[in-house]
Amino acid sequence: MSNLDLNKIKFKKKMLGGVDKLDVLKKLKSINQEYQTLLQYKEIEYIQIIKQKEKRILELEIEIQRLKEKAILSGENNSDE
Repeated sequence: MSNLDLNKIKFKKKMLGGVDKLDVLKKLKSINQEYQTLLQYKEIEYIQIIKQKEKRILELEIEIQRLKEKAILSGENNSDE
């Protein structure tokens, strides 16, 4: 999990709502599962953003190529005059 070593922590006997090692392990497992879920959502979100950006880059590259071709054609038409 992390640098936390539960074997080095001394727990007193669980009395009246206290916390024992098993409680800590359960909570750490729960937090880790929540973290992993959020991490997966963020990964999906970032992949979608990257795909959108890649699509936009492709659209801009196509537009640049179209404008270059138009400029070349325009230059050729002007040289005929």
